[in-house]
Amino acid sequence: MNTLFYVFHGAMVPAYIKNNDDARIHYLNNRTTFKRVARVDADTLSKVYELTNHVDTDWNENSEVTMLVERARSTSIGDLIAKVTDDAIDFFMVGNYGFEEI
Repeated sequence: MNTLFYVFHGAMVPAYIKNNDDARIHYLNNRTTFKRVARVDADTLSKVYELTNHVDTDWNENSEVTMLVERARSTSIGDLIAKVTDDAIDFFMVGNYGFEEI
């Protein structure tokens, strides 16, 4: 059963972001620079990440993805993914090796 996720891209993800701590600090200092770019129906955070990256095709064309902007880059370190359930909305930051709940 799929879950609803929203993907938020930072307006600029600086080159200095090398790890989760750098990404968290950037997020805390620049909360207003994030833009909701897509709605994704998926079963895991990893699948959301996969579906919102250019792999074999333009990710904007994936059937599980509803674009909320005209065009968007691939999801990367420092971006946010919101997991929406009946009880809560949980936010996760994309890190070098997985996701960190914030």
